Amino acid sequence: MEKLYKISLGYAMMMAITALAVGVFYREYTKYALSNLPLEKQIIVSYYLSLCHGHFILMGLVIPVILALTAYIVLGGEGDNILLKSLIIYLIGATGASALLLYKGAGIINYYVSDPSQGLTSADHALFMGSEMLRESLYGVFHLLLGLGLVIYAMRILQLLRRNKS
Repeated sequence: MEKLYKISLGYAMMMAITALAVGVFYREYTKYALSNLPLEKQIIVSYYLSLCHGHFILMGLVIPVILALTAYIVLGGEGDNILLKSLIIYLIGATGASALLLYKGAGIINYYVSDPSQGLTSADHALFMGSEMLRESLYGVFHLLLGLGLVIYAMRILQLLRRNKS
């Protein structure tokens, strides 16, 4: 099997398992950490952590499988170096963005539980050692890699389709 498909489908399987583990982590961790709070507050405080499961499934499972299937249909099972490189760029961005979301979700819960009087805004600003620049840089880099990988991939697919048409 071509390297592009092995990497894409291997990553998808790994992220499927990770998404399931994150879903269990969310359920059990919030049950333990937020049990003393009213339900409304539990929902608000655990919001970012609750997003992780779905984001891991979408960015880590659904999109890589769609990219692999698209490449397989267009290339007929053969490989393409540009598609492989853009897939790797996307996967780095997806992994980083997923890790940041998990960090933010768990970090806000930890901070809020340790001192609820500070509020959620303080909990959010305490992440990344309180460095707004570090936070925005990391978010920016990983989201840029996500978008760049997908755009290059799509442009290459369109180029290959035009070439196959003529």
